[in-house]
Amino acid sequence: MRRLTQSLAIVAAAFGLIAVPAAVAAEPGIIHLRFSGTFTDPDFCGTGKTVNIAVSEHGTLFTDPNRPGADESLTLEGRTIFTNPENGETVVIHFAGARQMVFPGDPGREIDTDIGLRSQIVHHGPGGLVTRDAGYVVVDFTFSIVGGEIVIERGPHPFLEAIVEGNDLSCELLTNALGLS
Repeated sequence: MRRLTQSLAIVAAAFGLIAVPAAVAAEPGIIHLRFSGTFTDPDFCGTGKTVNIAVSEHGTLFTDPNRPGADESLTLEGRTIFTNPENGETVVIHFAGARQMVFPGDPGREIDTDIGLRSQIVHHGPGGLVTRDAGYVVVDFTFSIVGGEIVIERGPHPFLEAIVEGNDLSCELLTNALGLS
């Protein structure tokens, strides 16, 4: 679980670093984000097995949005494809939506309002849809990978609920679907 979280954190960090040069040419207060790449995790989720990962994400960050009560807003769409090279099993995580962020002044605290598809995990073999988080949700959290409180929820968010409760289900869901467990 930690290994997957670390891998995704590396992807997110790279996404942020690649966005910086684009910001120089962008309009003030608007940062265009784009990241794509492939890498291999030789010990996916601590299984000792190799998984190939392909990522493609793009979005726009508004650092001075014209919305009352919002400090920043973000539109984001992306897809991550996980492939087990031993058996060819593939799992795709897709997300698309908008996020409004408020920083209430407490160190490390953020309140996010998400609208759209937070995540949809699809196994391209038997079973199809693994989980889907979609709709409208407001989450109040301090900066950490897991934890926080869901303030308002409209729509199914089983994956997010597990993360807020401190249970990252990523490795369990992905290793099962990829035939690694």
